[in-house]
Amino acid sequence: MLLQQASRTIRNSIIISMIIGVCGSIVLTQTKPGAFGSLTFSVISVRVMTEKEREKRTLHVIGTDTLVRLRLANEGSPCVFYATYTEAIMPLGYAVMETDTGVFWLSGKDGKRPTSPGWNSASAPEPRWVYLCRGQAVEWENFDATKFAGERHAFTLFVRENETSEPVELFSNFYTVPSLQRKN
Repeated sequence: MLLQQASRTIRNSIIISMIIGVCGSIVLTQTKPGAFGSLTFSVISVRVMTEKEREKRTLHVIGTDTLVRLRLANEGSPCVFYATYTEAIMPLGYAVMETDTGVFWLSGKDGKRPTSPGWNSASAPEPRWVYLCRGQAVEWENFDATKFAGERHAFTLFVRENETSEPVELFSNFYTVPSLQRKN
């Protein structure tokens, strides 16, 4: 009889341990951050270019006079991919604007759109997917314009977990476009 009670107690303990183990692994799986939770996409600096810089750097981008320095860092995922044009490090994506009524994508002839034009509109004829592994970061500069002074802007880019997964659009933090300070 004592042996049966001990056997039942051991069996119940094993069952309870298995239940706790399964429940614990479900909780861990649900709370574990996704592959993109370890990516940081941020605006590092925003500044108005000097006259000389504007002449040199914006020959093909009319009306831009502001430099925005951006950074994409992978602080934990083994490796992810970000999309660029061939032979470039600057990611493919959009400029966005935040207003009292929501976020708008600033996209070519369409102007302001309340939804993302999506990956297909952003992608180059043959986009290049670049590895960004744990501990790596990439920085680049993008343009903006003081004619939008006071507006809140950000940029987006596209990443994916592996070579076959669907691209996901990530946002940088928003910044306020500076005004042009004229010297008297």
